Amino acid sequence: MHRQAKGFAQNHKVIPAYIGSVGMFNDTKTVFVSPIMKQYVLVSERII
Repeated sequence: MHRQAKGFAQNHKVIPAYIGSVGMFNDTKTVFVSPIMKQYVLVSERII
């Protein structure tokens, strides 16, 4: 799986992400981010 992910990443261009918020769950110390979908990302997902 790691090789497949690496190959996918090498064969596709970078798509910048807009992060709307960053937070952390205090009890588990888990950090999370909330990306905001842009139109070009939505179109890319339809193609993939």
